[in-house]
Amino acid sequence: MRQHQLGTSGLTILRKIEPGALLTLSGKPTRAAQYAIGNPLLAIQLIEQAKDTAFYAPLRVALLAELKAVATLAQSR
Repeated sequence: MRQHQLGTSGLTILRKIEPGALLTLSGKPTRAAQYAIGNPLLAIQLIEQAKDTAFYAPLRVALLAELKAVATLAQSR
């Protein structure tokens, strides 16, 4: 990854997962997306210094949208 591939915040979307189809099996149509975001250049430096940071990089966030136009943003801790 090169520096110019990062967004203006220094972050980039590394992966997107869409679990909405699985959630729809419960009978409630749900739009959902989970993103792995981060700065790979910074992550490499952190992991080289402290191996356990690999558990936390990249950051994971999920966006869930229900039928009533209610959206929820959640992040891993």
